[in-house]
Amino acid sequence: MERVKTPLKDVWELAVLGNRFNVSIGAVTRQVTSAGFTYKDDTFGDEARARTLFATPYYTAEKALEAVGPEVKKLFGIDLEGYRAKVQWNEYTFTKQGAATVKAKVNAKGEFWEYRVESEQGKSE
Repeated sequence: MERVKTPLKDVWELAVLGNRFNVSIGAVTRQVTSAGFTYKDDTFGDEARARTLFATPYYTAEKALEAVGPEVKKLFGIDLEGYRAKVQWNEYTFTKQGAATVKAKVNAKGEFWEYRVESEQGKSE
């Protein structure tokens, strides 16, 4: 486990099994701030590949909200009712006025594999 502290992040990061699973816990809030199942990532950080694979979004905004809602509730305790979704390639951003922002990435099979939450100020802590 390693503490990562920057102006926008103050978290404890834990990676398991060769970084196939990872989780961040806020050093301030003691809440989960991100969770990922990196073995499901089919773009491997390659932005050009993501643009190609996801030139057409996998989910509509409504379907994305339905798909991630239960997992976001389990991981972060956040109900996405009233949230709006935007998509850029394989990353969906869920926002609501006066609430934390949730981001989730999807693979080409439609599986969401990474989830992050940020405060209204854009911080993970």
